[in-house]
Amino acid sequence: TATDKHAFGAAGAPARPVPGGCVSRRVLVAVLMCWSTTVMYMVRTNISDAMLEMGERFDWDSQTQGLVLSSFFWGYIGCQIVGGHICKYFGGARVLTFGVLWA
Repeated sequence: TATDKHAFGAAGAPARPVPGGCVSRRVLVAVLMCWSTTVMYMVRTNISDAMLEMGERFDWDSQTQGLVLSSFFWGYIGCQIVGGHICKYFGGARVLTFGVLWA
């Protein structure tokens, strides 16, 4: 049918409402993407600011501080790869919602 061509939300596709909701799935995903980006930028900013205090408190040299910061960012990359594979099974909106609520 005509709607099968637009199953992935291509331009011009009719917006499918969220079951039991009043907004389309496209709007919900867009809002979740904006919120998750905001949360992740707050986390990145806070870890950099907290590093100054932790470096003084635990007497870390610059190499140790770099190791702690890089471990955060490597974990961030790893979670994106794993999250992409999980989206195949549960859908992007559910995984993104879980990620935002968990962070």
